[in-house]
Amino acid sequence: MGHCAGCHGINGVSVAQQTPKLTSFELFSKTDENLFEVVRSGRDKMPPYFGILGDQDIHDVIDYVRTLH
Repeated sequence: MGHCAGCHGINGVSVAQQTPKLTSFELFSKTDENLFEVVRSGRDKMPPYFGILGDQDIHDVIDYVRTLH
């Protein structure tokens, strides 16, 4: 909630412009490793969460996102 929902919305439906929906098929076709790297390193307007979220926290976020589909 504190790091992701401001742009990606509570249910993974984007509330900020040019923010990917976390419920999209494109996202679900990505590997966990790819998603891990995006969260860790950032992409486009999304900041990197390296040093903010630990590896297990990032894996927990990915597991949660996978439930949104």
